[in-house]
Amino acid sequence: MINQDYPDFEVIVVNDRSSDHTGVILKELKIKYPQLKVVNITDLPPKWIGKNHAIYQGVKQAKGEWLLFTDADIMFSPESLKKTISYSLENKLDHLTISPDSIHKGVFYGGLISFFFYVITFLFITSKSAGFGAFNWC
Repeated sequence: MINQDYPDFEVIVVNDRSSDHTGVILKELKIKYPQLKVVNITDLPPKWIGKNHAIYQGVKQAKGEWLLFTDADIMFSPESLKKTISYSLENKLDHLTISPDSIHKGVFYGGLISFFFYVITFLFITSKSAGFGAFNWC
């Protein structure tokens, strides 16, 4: 995400109580990419759900006009932001969600993921108010 072909954008990564090597990796990335903002969460306040709290903490740090909520395991092409903003402006969108291509091993797992995307897409279309965790643009 940090290598987008787009001027003046910020990348905020929220490390939400990770117990693996995420903190170390983010420190190394921060050295390589000083423009990266890292928010570390150590405790979950009462009455909060983890992801909602993480998103809220990231939004508090954001200064941009547009926000893209995504997961750490999503890979983006360098022109993703440029295309997304262009499409959103041309179509006067306030919110855009995109389902990612899924790379998986095995027929059973692939079928399960495909079914999941189908069901979720159907629910999103009927509710008109939700998005994928992989790509939520608003």
